Amino acid sequence: MHDPVFCFLLPDTTMANFLFALSGIVLGIFSFSDWLKKDNKKSAEITPETKQELPPPPEPDFLELKQIVKVIQAINDPMVLFKTGTFEILAINDGVNHCYGYETDEIVGHSIWEFSAEPEKTKAYLLGLKENTSNEAIRLHRKKSGEVFPAQISTNILIADGIICGVTLIKDVTEDQKQAKLLKE
Repeated sequence: MHDPVFCFLLPDTTMANFLFALSGIVLGIFSFSDWLKKDNKKSAEITPETKQELPPPPEPDFLELKQIVKVIQAINDPMVLFKTGTFEILAINDGVNHCYGYETDEIVGHSIWEFSAEPEKTKAYLLGLKENTSNEAIRLHRKKSGEVFPAQISTNILIADGIICGVTLIKDVTEDQKQAKLLKE
């Protein structure tokens, strides 16, 4: 049996909606690529005859972990893939390098707790994730320089290669909080 895996991605707006849409896009890409492999010289118009020729929607475990990593790397916002049992970071995108100031080899293989300024709260958040719900929070993270910053994190759960994954987007909300404070004054 495989260890469960979470995908730690970090967002910019209402991330739960983005993550649900992202998982739908990934599932759609796989369905469409399978459909293209068939002999599809007929019209793309869906009729009772052609509808039966299209493959059924993929099951949740149809996703491949390597495809999720490719999607993560295509996103600009910081995103991290990590194992849930050990919280070992498996993959990151360039957004993480830019936001945190680390090189990829300084992050991959390390524990996610090394980058949290409040590891116990972060652990409670991650352990409390629920499938098909919006999982959002603001947590303090630590950059390579030692600077601590507030990060909006939004996570969604999915299954890849039979492994439970979480996808989390991160946004540095330092400026947002400064603006909100100015508006209150």
